[in-house]
Amino acid sequence: MQMHVITPDIAHLVGRNRRLETERAAADGPRNGSKKTQDEKTPYDGIYHDADGLLGGLSPLDLPLAITRFRNVKAQNLSTDTISLNMLAGVIRRMRAKEKNALPLLKLGTFGDARTPGGSLRHDANLVAISGIEGDYDDGKVTAQEAAARMKAAGIACLIYTTPSHTPDAPRWRVLAPISRNVAPAKRDALCARVNGALGGILAGESFTLSQSYYFGGVEAEPVVHLVEGRAVDDATDVPSIGKVSSFVAADMFDDILGGEVAPAASVSTTETPPLGYTAAQAADCLRYVPNGDRSYMGWLAVAASLRHESWGRSKAETAQFCRAFVAWSRTSTKHFLKHPNHESADAAAQKLFYSLNRETGVARTMRSIVAEAQEHGWSDVQSDDLESEFEDQPEAPQAPVAKSRLSFLSPADCDAAPSRSYLMKGLLAEQDVACIFGAPGAGKSLLAPFLAYALAQGREAFGMRSKAGGVFYVAAEDPHGMRGRVKALRIAHGDAEGFQLVEGVSDLLAKESPDLMALRNAVKEQKPKLIILDTLAMSFPGLEENSAEAMGRVVAVARALTKWGAAVILIHHDTKAEGATPRGHSLLNGALDVALHVKRDDSGIIRGKLTKNRNGSCDRDIAFRIATEDGGVDEDGDRITLPRCEELDAAQAPEAVKMTPAERATLDVIHNVGGVAEEAELRRVCIEGRKVSASDNPDSRRRVVDRALKGLIQKGSVTFQNGIYRVWCDDVDDFDDLSEPDNPDSVRTNPGLSEMAKRRNPDGLGHTPLGVSGCPDDAGEGVL
Repeated sequence: MQMHVITPDIAHLVGRNRRLETERAAADGPRNGSKKTQDEKTPYDGIYHDADGLLGGLSPLDLPLAITRFRNVKAQNLSTDTISLNMLAGVIRRMRAKEKNALPLLKLGTFGDARTPGGSLRHDANLVAISGIEGDYDDGKVTAQEAAARMKAAGIACLIYTTPSHTPDAPRWRVLAPISRNVAPAKRDALCARVNGALGGILAGESFTLSQSYYFGGVEAEPVVHLVEGRAVDDATDVPSIGKVSSFVAADMFDDILGGEVAPAASVSTTETPPLGYTAAQAADCLRYVPNGDRSYMGWLAVAASLRHESWGRSKAETAQFCRAFVAWSRTSTKHFLKHPNHESADAAAQKLFYSLNRETGVARTMRSIVAEAQEHGWSDVQSDDLESEFEDQPEAPQAPVAKSRLSFLSPADCDAAPSRSYLMKGLLAEQDVACIFGAPGAGKSLLAPFLAYALAQGREAFGMRSKAGGVFYVAAEDPHGMRGRVKALRIAHGDAEGFQLVEGVSDLLAKESPDLMALRNAVKEQKPKLIILDTLAMSFPGLEENSAEAMGRVVAVARALTKWGAAVILIHHDTKAEGATPRGHSLLNGALDVALHVKRDDSGIIRGKLTKNRNGSCDRDIAFRIATEDGGVDEDGDRITLPRCEELDAAQAPEAVKMTPAERATLDVIHNVGGVAEEAELRRVCIEGRKVSASDNPDSRRRVVDRALKGLIQKGSVTFQNGIYRVWCDDVDDFDDLSEPDNPDSVRTNPGLSEMAKRRNPDGLGHTPLGVSGCPDDAGEGVL
């Protein structure tokens, strides 16, 4: 079994009580090969920590790291401990000395036994391996807490502790970041630059000194220690690197930076990705389309790296223009820049970050990643003439002609740096998606769609999915009056949603010069909603030849055009006659969709949405709901108005549908055909005489079959029986069917054989509940909500 040693004085501070093994410690000696004499021993005994089998799955904060400790700056004696950062945190808090020079020093790594002429073991040539990165900050502006937040944003595990010279007004601290395995000292510069990049380029230059070691512990007060969970430094390959700030940056960082000479830069390898050749004005225009309101710290840093790459080799004046474009864009951030006390210091921080990025840092970000993100949010061309006023205070510089192209070419590093798709409803809907909710008439799709839209407008969770609050345009092309009632029901149940807007007046989006399309497009461009719903596809595109690839291609083109400013578009459509898993019409539509959701009522009366296509997550999500109602007051005749809405069900409320016998299915169909509510005597008569439940010639046999079917439906929860009335579960307000398209008579559900009771409930003969029966408001159009 491999044993990892913790030296006696460290063991005392950690507070371990493991078995002492001083004899083995003396026999094996320290890992650096130097001999430890009796004079070097402390008053504490040796102690060992068994670390076998503990590495797999551990947090980097729990990884045993080789840490060298020097008693003083002369470094003539050392000891090597194997200890995690979690344990080291306690050591740092407890370490005390009367003065700073009496504190020990540490280094995340191991040294050999080669000494300098002065006898020191601490020098670059003697460093054998490193187990982590140390960084020093003494500029007195960024707090240790803010540094911890930056490292957390970058996803890098670390320990940050304040130094003896730290004060609240002039913060000074050090950062220790672990490596997943010991590496050669030659790799330290690159890894240190990665830590510096995560922190925004603020580390002192000595952080890059190979064998630099640092005091730890407190003098008058206990050091403040922050532990940050995350990845090991070598695993954080997505973090842009910032190397040691050059003398050019130090001299010119806050100067006017005007003039004609080219900024110094290291030589560039022939494999480096060349800049695109954008002018600063073009880059600024592109940045206008790159969102920054809630951008992460690392996303902000990646934009700086991309712009800096584009400015390489330019004159100082041109470089300053790129910097100003970055500063102006950074001001739109609510996460990083508004936390500064004033914009002047915020601008200085952005400027410092921008100029700290140079070719020597090996930043793997280019303008191509910015262009790709801007194009996702509607940027398509550059009007440089309109942007010259932003840089009027800068001298003119010759500009090479740039060939405009709608194409973008991304390197693997650009793909790696590109931000993930921003979701609207997590696991279901993302920005600029085109989706479709489809199902049979009356299935409930026009109840589910406004429910999802209302939840998104409120930023409320729906069916277990988080949503980001944003504006919604619900285009009620089919039944605007009925949709008012459904929105009213949602408002009663869930409160107001200021971001939700019901859009009426859209009757034709199919014509190429449609005024409806132009008006809708202009409203979307101006208000930039996050979600647009077209209900239904057939009524939004009247006269559409659904089986035509060209016509359905027009639908897809319109939907995609409406996503230009970041919104997702959901089309409400019907399924095929066979109730298949694709929307009705040409297969081009289904092929172009990002998300397809099939809505269908099961035998128990529960309505389920089954994902048949989902580019944002799994298709296994169970979306189950039932129809609930709200009291809408009374109409002019004093009759109650009942308003339907979607009510989501959890797994306990919506178990998988149970199978029904043919007799039970036939009986349930009879109840559905009479409006979902049936008087017991009339229902039994219809079922027995109609012979759909049982075809037996024996009336007693048919009666027994009907009795068993009704009993089975009650036991399975498909119907309820109370006060002599059978009622389909949650069907007390009828099916709330969608209106059928006038040009699609096949989609109209007729009931030619309605009984007298059914005719009393459905005098229109279409299975729709008339006004005054279910309490629908007078303005509900055809009587369907």
